[in-house]
Amino acid sequence: MVTKIGNWGLTGVAVTLGQNGDFSTSLFRPFVSYNVESIPGFSISTSPQITYDWKAESGNGWTIPIGGGFTQAVPFSSTKAMLVGLSAYKFAQQAEFGPEWQVNLTLAFMFAEDRS
Repeated sequence: MVTKIGNWGLTGVAVTLGQNGDFSTSLFRPFVSYNVESIPGFSISTSPQITYDWKAESGNGWTIPIGGGFTQAVPFSSTKAMLVGLSAYKFAQQAEFGPEWQVNLTLAFMFAEDRS
């Protein structure tokens, strides 16, 4: 579900993963974005992947990243553009052998039909 309120966009995904009905991990990924009107194509967002391992030892099941990033749309023509994004997350809570930081670089190429 995507909700747009003014310059804000909100959505989320919740999934439980496992095999043969033996579920062991849950994933929740909320997404919040703000489009900056004064800079065309620029947005600030956060989309942490929060997980819980149902079979982990007590106190070791949660992975909770805190952070966010930005994206910029770069148009090449009226039908072609590239989206460039960078985000960073510090893990406030992680599994015993999990990372302390996560950095994501996003490059997305967009091609639209010319309907003129």
